[in-house]
Amino acid sequence: MNEYLTYKKNLYEIIELWSSAEKQLEFQKEVPIAQVSHELFNDWDAYYANGIDFEKFLTEKEIKLFKDFNNTINKVCDSTPQILPEISEFINTAEWKIVNEKAKKILGNLKS
Repeated sequence: MNEYLTYKKNLYEIIELWSSAEKQLEFQKEVPIAQVSHELFNDWDAYYANGIDFEKFLTEKEIKLFKDFNNTINKVCDSTPQILPEISEFINTAEWKIVNEKAKKILGNLKS
């Protein structure tokens, strides 16, 4: 799989993970040493990095939707503490719910 397809696949997977509390809790259960709350933000930041030429491998629609999701992540990140609670607690916060709802919306738009 080339580098661009890997980026695209990872962007979709992160959106899917953000859209599901169940998947996040399962991830924590499967990898107990993981800090899932932090990984949700860090993984997005790693794959939606500045300087990547998204036009080479994403459609205009995907670029627009991922940018919208990134804007939401950035706004929420500014209002969350540096040290996030465990995922079982984080999923009950207003910040998590904002990103979760945006992820569901984006995922629905990506599939349509």
